Amino acid sequence: MTERFRRHLLLISAGLLAALVFWIDSIAEYNSAISILYLAVLVLVSAAGSGNVVVRAAQVCVVLTILAWAVVHLHQPSVASALRCLSACMAISVTAALLLSRKRLEATKQDLGSSRSEVELFANSVPFVLWRSNPRGEIEYLNESWTTVTGLDRWTVLEGQRYNEVVHPDDMAVLVETVTTAVANRTMTDLKVRVRQADGSYRWMQIYDRPALSPLTGQVERYGGLSDVHDEVVAKEELQQLRKELEASNERLEQRVNERTTELMRTERRYSGLFDVSNMTFAEMDFSAAEAILDQIKSRGVTDLRSYMTAHPEEFARALSAIQTTRVNDALARMMGYESVSELVASPTAQFAEDGPEVLLRQLEMYFYGVDHIDGRTVLAGKDGRRIPVYSTATRLPDGLHLSSYVNLSDQERIEEMRQAAQAELARANRVATVGAFSASIAHELNQPITSMLMDAQTGLRLVARGSPEIETLTRILQRVAKTAQRVAAIVQRTRDNIVAGRRAVKAIDIRRLASDTRDLLDQDLKRADVELEILCEEAVPMIKGDPVELQQVFVNLVNNATDAMRDQPDTRRITLAIAAEEVAVRVRVTDTGPGIPDEHIEKLFEPFFTTKATGIGMGLQICRSAVEAMGGQLTVTNLASGGACFSFDLPLALKEPA
Repeated sequence: MTERFRRHLLLISAGLLAALVFWIDSIAEYNSAISILYLAVLVLVSAAGSGNVVVRAAQVCVVLTILAWAVVHLHQPSVASALRCLSACMAISVTAALLLSRKRLEATKQDLGSSRSEVELFANSVPFVLWRSNPRGEIEYLNESWTTVTGLDRWTVLEGQRYNEVVHPDDMAVLVETVTTAVANRTMTDLKVRVRQADGSYRWMQIYDRPALSPLTGQVERYGGLSDVHDEVVAKEELQQLRKELEASNERLEQRVNERTTELMRTERRYSGLFDVSNMTFAEMDFSAAEAILDQIKSRGVTDLRSYMTAHPEEFARALSAIQTTRVNDALARMMGYESVSELVASPTAQFAEDGPEVLLRQLEMYFYGVDHIDGRTVLAGKDGRRIPVYSTATRLPDGLHLSSYVNLSDQERIEEMRQAAQAELARANRVATVGAFSASIAHELNQPITSMLMDAQTGLRLVARGSPEIETLTRILQRVAKTAQRVAAIVQRTRDNIVAGRRAVKAIDIRRLASDTRDLLDQDLKRADVELEILCEEAVPMIKGDPVELQQVFVNLVNNATDAMRDQPDTRRITLAIAAEEVAVRVRVTDTGPGIPDEHIEKLFEPFFTTKATGIGMGLQICRSAVEAMGGQLTVTNLASGGACFSFDLPLALKEPA
């Protein structure tokens, strides 16, 4: 049975019992104190409802008692019946008061238990080791961070007073001397020592130990903590390590019984000294009045708070004015350049940060959308125009309180500015290098077609020098020269497009026809090198998407590289260009019968300016890979088991245009 169902069942039972009592009490024959049974109704209501429900139930029972008396005795009233009615009403009222007192006592007990748990939870949630010691300097309390840092059970350590065992032997003497002096003179301990961690290593940690007069014992107790400053000490950097100073916000509790209230206050005072250990910054703000305004806005059906506040700036201003800064610590005042906390609190809340209204709007959204925690970067507006970049966190507490903490990022931002300056200088150097690489790329791409044109021109001149050249042969040579010149023009135009606007002529390509054109283009070079180029391609291979000029340049580069690899080979020199349709792409494989690629070169093959040729510039394969990647593929290379190398890549299919 669920709790909700149980409450409903009890309330229904109470209602039925009240109706039954009223019915019996309304019958003249039963001239007795039947209405006293309403006490059972109140007990049932108390077990299921709140204090307000009990009060309303008592009021209803009194009304029913009086109404029943009126029904039975109003025509012939008597003192005895009136007294019975009055007694029943008083009994109902007293019982209701007792039940309300019991409910309040239970609520007070529950609040006290929650407060104790919250104090202990807070101490254990702080990411530092915290302790409390007696006037003799013996530690009597350690939080759970001690076990996390050292790996030692805190209760065992406290029982045997073995906490100094984790200190490095070389630091023990100075630690004992410093702590002894601080305890004797009632001064603060501030010392860096090496502490053994859970993994057995030692890290530098800062020890803070401050005396404080205990309101419970009247003696001076000491509150201290450990913070990790290993990186600061080892690196000797001049960066101030900031730590968070956390302070538990005081719960606004209902009136409790005296003994429980006293015990709660004693517990809170006992641990209040823990919040003065570190130098972390925090501020506590009261949003309760602003939350009431947000409740009104939500009741109107508003779901987008930001849009609503933008459209109603007067409502936004009213909500901001309702926010009050209730508490800040000295560390925050110092960071913002104020001489005292009171001077900082006197400033308007919205002026704490350069984007103060935006920060407060985000905190209003926390309540509006039921979010408990937010964080982000902002810039605090300090005294005399001081700007402090910080990383801020805000946590929503009970009773409309918000606890905010801030980490100063000034040093990190200076480092970031230096890094960006260095990055800008590196980018400039990269642009200079890119210009050189691009020039080499253009030279590499134009080298082959210009050489081919030169050879065809020389062949044509020799035919003309014979006196009676064969017109058909000369025509084929001139056509080849024209076709090569068109290819040069296409390369130049594509290069210009890439430089000016980064454009690529992406379109549908008949890859089978492009491969055939490439073979015709390289026919003379292949014959001179005694190399056979074989194209293996299905008849109905689909169209692919890409840049035809770049793809042909890839084919030319791969075929020329294979030709160069087999130039000194006495055996068969064959290059195979295989094209096969896959499910969503076309696979291209260029293989040769050469010696293959040395293992030590295969990883560097696509790096810019890496070449194994005496006259090469090392840009061909890098250009090929970039071109294939731009068309959606990936150029890879492997050595064949039978000898020779295989370059392969996939190209995506061209989508059909809608009809």
